[in-house]
Amino acid sequence: MEALKINVLPFISKRGTCGVRELSRLIAVFDKRGYEAVTAAFKMMETLNYGRTDAFIMATIKSIETAETLHQLKQFIHESPIAIGQLFNRVLDKDRPLSSIIKNVAAIIDGRTYPPIENIREDDPLKIAEELIRMYDGAYAFVMAGKDLMIFGRDSVGLHPLYYGGNSRFFAVASELKALWRLGIKNYKSLPPGNLAIFNRETLDLKPVKTLKEWEVKYRPIEEAIRELESLLEQSISERVGNLDRAALAFSGGLDSSLIALLLKRACVKVELIHVSLEGIKGASQAEEIARKLDMPVHMRLYNEEDIKRELPLILWIIEQPDPLKVSVGIPIHWVAETAASLGYRVLFAGQGADELFGGYKRYVNIYSSLGREEAIKAMVADVLQMHETNLERDYKICCYSGVELRLPFMDYELANFALKLPIELKLDPKGDRKILLRKAAEKLGAPQQIVNMPKQAIQYSTGVNKALIKLAKSYKLGLKDYLKKIFDDMILENFSRYNGEA
Repeated sequence: MEALKINVLPFISKRGTCGVRELSRLIAVFDKRGYEAVTAAFKMMETLNYGRTDAFIMATIKSIETAETLHQLKQFIHESPIAIGQLFNRVLDKDRPLSSIIKNVAAIIDGRTYPPIENIREDDPLKIAEELIRMYDGAYAFVMAGKDLMIFGRDSVGLHPLYYGGNSRFFAVASELKALWRLGIKNYKSLPPGNLAIFNRETLDLKPVKTLKEWEVKYRPIEEAIRELESLLEQSISERVGNLDRAALAFSGGLDSSLIALLLKRACVKVELIHVSLEGIKGASQAEEIARKLDMPVHMRLYNEEDIKRELPLILWIIEQPDPLKVSVGIPIHWVAETAASLGYRVLFAGQGADELFGGYKRYVNIYSSLGREEAIKAMVADVLQMHETNLERDYKICCYSGVELRLPFMDYELANFALKLPIELKLDPKGDRKILLRKAAEKLGAPQQIVNMPKQAIQYSTGVNKALIKLAKSYKLGLKDYLKKIFDDMILENFSRYNGEA
């Protein structure tokens, strides 16, 4: 087999279209009983086609085609036992779909890699897939497909969602669960970050390639750790900035977002800070004050309880889970993403990951003081290794819906592994200090002392969203969990009722 060369497909722009503009979405399907994978793939793509899409792409083992609409695409593609599809949207002017087909093996890569992908110098599908994960960081997923073979993988941190599952008829992969639901697939899993999955008709094997894991603790003087952290943060920012000249930043006024603001400013990126909350919340004036200290523009947007009630079904549709914590965090993230998009930004930076990596949550201190050092370490490591399911997939899908690309400097592979190797004493102590190393690094980078000493407050509480959700549920005489589940079930029934009766 020849080495994989990435083809840049012609870019087709749907001029004059308005409405929601999502980021790209990826699907793939194998028909276990015949040659109707293309029909199934179109159903999956139709389910995800609820925003503005720049180009529709489908690959089989014989061809790759692109079109302005799904209807046009159907004219080019013939039935096949296996198919890969992409609903492509560009973020930056230079973005183009990435795909290839060599000797009956098709590949589509979705998302952003650091550095940008050019050529993969391997001649075996499995080796090509391994090289993608090993060599490139970022937020991306890919699928490669031959006649009876499907290989799929995702980035080493798990920023880009990728789910898989099957039933008696199909085995399928998708970046959103609703595409699997469309095929009646009820048993599904999230692919572990940095893993390859190899599906061969009836068997599925997972192969770790580059994953985060609990490393042996490496003791070092705090000054040395500060220097290394500063270097890794600057490297992470540099990779994620590239030639970007402007971006938005989700801004709470706390340590994590303020530190990213300082680093972006140092990298000569024009940044607009975005702060959201409910009306009458104290954190809004605090965020405005911190923005002034940073000498950076901030866009303040205030919401009310009616906004939450109105947008709740949409949030549940996007995040695909009626989980109270995910919803209460997801709502303000959605507000930030929508605000960024309305201001004309296509890239949004945020500080997710800092709390898990550097000991920001109060419960870590509680575990340390009550159960001891080792139990606190276990809790922190477990949170990092589960972040792709608890936080990152939700946040990616929310920003994707608004057509905004989420970039998370703290969730850099090298930086995360550095943090996992740090002794817990550089992160927190049982007396209550948290994010010790991160605060020292912020101080060295010139952050105002008010920011360095800023106490942590979770976004669902600082914005007032959690309290408002509980109040809303009580107005229906329900607990929050039951209230969200009812809305979620009703919303799923409404959205999928039109597909009833399909073969």
